[in-house]
Amino acid sequence: MQSPELLRVALAAASLYRTFVPGEPVDADVNMAILEVAIRMASGSDFVERLEGVVAENREHLGRRYAAFGPTSEGAVQYGLYEAVAVPASLVVMALLDSDPFMLAHVWEDDLPERWLEDICKVGAWPRPWAEGQPAKSL
Repeated sequence: MQSPELLRVALAAASLYRTFVPGEPVDADVNMAILEVAIRMASGSDFVERLEGVVAENREHLGRRYAAFGPTSEGAVQYGLYEAVAVPASLVVMALLDSDPFMLAHVWEDDLPERWLEDICKVGAWPRPWAEGQPAKSL
């Protein structure tokens, strides 16, 4: 059974995601797998507001990135790229990258494919400080 907090974050992420990728099917299993890991860091009464803030501050950038690399992009359609980006939980991950990328990588590493986190970082044009020894920066 899913916690009320996870459902609250999932609903907010889905609503925000649909502003970038309207009407496309979502892999519910991939989405939930990511959310179940992310909720370990995303819990708290203010996380949905933080998620909304990150999306609002980066709306143009995210719109361009989802258009170029999202589920309806040429690469995704032709090659099936970026499986983890084609779900609303990708926005939750980007918001968590904004606050603590090292902790996210640590929480992620035992439960989800590293490729998914790498893909989300690529699509969001997000540095991978845990992999490259570089400081984290905002979207």
